[in-house]
Amino acid sequence: MTMKEPQAMSGQGKAIGAGTEPGMGTSVLLPVFMRGASVTEVALLDRAIASVLEQDYPGPLEILVIDDGSPMPVADLVRSGHLPHRPEIRWERNERNSGLVHTLNRGLALASHPYIARMDGDDRWCLGKIARQFERLHADPDLTIVATGMTIVDAEGRTLDTHLRKDGWGEIMRFSLEVGCPFPHGSVVARRDVYRLLGGYPHDPAFSHCEDYTLWSLWLRFFKPAMVEELLFDYTASSGSVSGLHSAQQRRASGAVNLRLRRQNLQGTLPADMERLAALLGLSVFEAGVACYRLWRHRPVARLPAAALPVLRRILVDRDLEAIGNDHPEAVGIDRLLAGFRSAPLPPDRTVTVAVHP
Repeated sequence: MTMKEPQAMSGQGKAIGAGTEPGMGTSVLLPVFMRGASVTEVALLDRAIASVLEQDYPGPLEILVIDDGSPMPVADLVRSGHLPHRPEIRWERNERNSGLVHTLNRGLALASHPYIARMDGDDRWCLGKIARQFERLHADPDLTIVATGMTIVDAEGRTLDTHLRKDGWGEIMRFSLEVGCPFPHGSVVARRDVYRLLGGYPHDPAFSHCEDYTLWSLWLRFFKPAMVEELLFDYTASSGSVSGLHSAQQRRASGAVNLRLRRQNLQGTLPADMERLAALLGLSVFEAGVACYRLWRHRPVARLPAAALPVLRRILVDRDLEAIGNDHPEAVGIDRLLAGFRSAPLPPDRTVTVAVHP
């Protein structure tokens, strides 16, 4: 097989992350599976990596290229000079083909930095993408995930379609309800701690080939998103994509996610209610989201301000919240709900003990 000559990469020699802010590092998850390592596949992967290296980052960068058991290890293409050898790139490999969900979750476990970005081996980021997203993250500490608009292109880079989506928590939730998956997956930059809190990408077979929409539908319920209304991500359409190979299963899974969103019907009320709850608890909106998620997921008995109960009932619409006696021996406070994040205990005379039921 004749391989293309290695190309000089934009950003070659650039000291990525030098003199930048601590705690603002980015881990880019780039899963890849090459059946035959064709010239086209290798060229597209080289282009994808180049577009990641071209960006301006506020902190250190690592690119986790995770080979999902390709017949020929992708790292061999680095040793042969067909893919770049750079200190920012970590070449990892699954011993056998394990699927996208397993590979992404392995990447989340391996990631060194607090922000996670996504890229596929045949897609491309446009110049300025990362800078625009971190501008938003800097401006609003409550933001947890920022996506961008998308251009759909063919393998030769010709534009097939464009997708621009509206910014705003309520607007993004409305898109998720009325249209479908709210974020172009390869466009997102998001907090690693939220990925891990939510358990990563779901393994549930009922949501197979719809893992991103399933995760985002849960994420949006508790954590504030943003959308950069610019076309900063090129998605390469191909017959071998998940949507092409598994369209029927993907439609069924998407329908199940959408039905759940319709039953919750939170898009018009949740952003304002989360701000109200944060004020009542003396927390940031992000911290209020952590507390809400843990109440929803783990259903502990919790001591909370009495005034927060009506707001919580609107947010946790699929849980039954019951005020019980304050002497419950297993009741936890806000500090326990925020374990691993930020502690913010409340005076006991302001609280009511709440039991959360399915």
